[in-house]
Amino acid sequence: KIGIQSESQPTISDVSDRYFKIKYFPKITVTSPNGGESWEKVPHLITWDYSGNPPTTATVYIQLLHYRNGGGIIDYDISTKYPIGNNGKGTYLWDISQNDPIGKSKILISSNDAYSDMSDGSFFITTIT
Repeated sequence: KIGIQSESQPTISDVSDRYFKIKYFPKITVTSPNGGESWEKVPHLITWDYSGNPPTTATVYIQLLHYRNGGGIIDYDISTKYPIGNNGKGTYLWDISQNDPIGKSKILISSNDAYSDMSDGSFFITTIT
């Protein structure tokens, strides 16, 4: 609850009727892939940093934003409700499948739809050479 009181007239005051919670929204920063990388269709680590003290049950949602040749973006879910990480760092081993698109893409990571970050630049998914 929050209470307020006038300094000049102490009898004028009020307290909120109900309790409320302060909700935590961590700050997230995608660290890899963050632009310029070329990833073959093999397992790669997606990494991010986060700040604050999220609860141990905090999760992230990881998406691939793929830029189509003709224009537009298609988003693919990579993982939903994945643990945010430990000690300010998170990782996800993404096994890029043969069904995943090739070409220009970015990674988007969000936490409980509250805060998100996207790769600063595009990275490229290529076929195995």
